[in-house]
Amino acid sequence: MQDLRTKGHKVRKLVLMMAVSLDGLVARPGKFGAGGWGLPAEDPALKARKLDWLGAAGLHLMGRATYEEMAGYWPASDDEYAAPMNDIPKVVFSTTLTTAGWPQSTIASGDLADEINTRKRQPGKDLIAWGGAAFAQSLSRLREVR
Repeated sequence: MQDLRTKGHKVRKLVLMMAVSLDGLVARPGKFGAGGWGLPAEDPALKARKLDWLGAAGLHLMGRATYEEMAGYWPASDDEYAAPMNDIPKVVFSTTLTTAGWPQSTIASGDLADEINTRKRQPGKDLIAWGGAAFAQSLSRLREVR
């Protein structure tokens, strides 16, 4: 991932991060963290690559369920992922959530396309969307930024 402003673009890239098997099974929560979520232990080279991606991110985007799971894990974690997960600002998309207690978190309750397009037009690093199948499906239906 690169900051698109360095290439003269006016919008930030939106990158979806989710775990899915080749046969389409989205990982289910079990034990979050290393080897959790029904996933095998992570390859060190993959972890290094993902840490690079996180370092290039300026904003985390997630749905309510993913937000609540991550907010319950990352603030107390000592994993290498914890610092970028906690330090990078977060936006949770929800029409039911009324408070966001994870530091640097805000709630967006408007139209998903409008909310994301607004953030893509703001200056800064790329956006990383975290989520399960429902959130990913909603994102896949979005129109390009105009």
